[in-house]
Amino acid sequence: MNQTPDPNALPGSNPAPAGPPPGPMGYEAPPPSPMGYQPPPMAPKKSNRVALIIFAVLAVVVIGVIAYAYFTRDSSKGSVTDLAVGDCVDRPTDPQAEIFEMQHQPCNTPHDGEVVALLTNPAGPDEPYPVISGFEDYVVPACTPAFESFTGRSWETDTELSMAWLQPTLTGWTQDHDRTFTCYVIRIDHAKLNGSVKGIGASPLP
Repeated sequence: MNQTPDPNALPGSNPAPAGPPPGPMGYEAPPPSPMGYQPPPMAPKKSNRVALIIFAVLAVVVIGVIAYAYFTRDSSKGSVTDLAVGDCVDRPTDPQAEIFEMQHQPCNTPHDGEVVALLTNPAGPDEPYPVISGFEDYVVPACTPAFESFTGRSWETDTELSMAWLQPTLTGWTQDHDRTFTCYVIRIDHAKLNGSVKGIGASPLP
């Protein structure tokens, strides 16, 4: 079959092909590439075993620190603000000095006193610093019920036990508005106690 010549074609030229030559039989074009960015494969997850070991070690350390603090509290110094009823302590060597810490002692070993009350004076922030008698007028009536309830003895008639207390300093009272008082039982003769006086009643002193 002859092809009709193009009248506009230049003499001696071949006509332009109508399209690309067909591909070889059985050839299949490659699939198009995916659009956009393809993330790299994820790194394999680390084993949880290391994390569990670290957690276990930290737990052991924390428990050890707590246990050490608990079991050594009765034989170490502690802040006066951390005292609690039933703590056995030694009195400061200089009662006139400003006190920040008290020496704790196990109650079954020699000690000077035992805490029986923690009080908060209701005085307002603008209340002037009381004189010595002002503290005593507040502390004795406030601590006496605690003394009698703790020891089982009468404050008025007991001839062996008395009370001492910690009170705010002038700076603490006026600047920090400290109103806390700590009352503790001591022997009148200032000898050491060798046991707790809780509920001692008419029994001999330890």
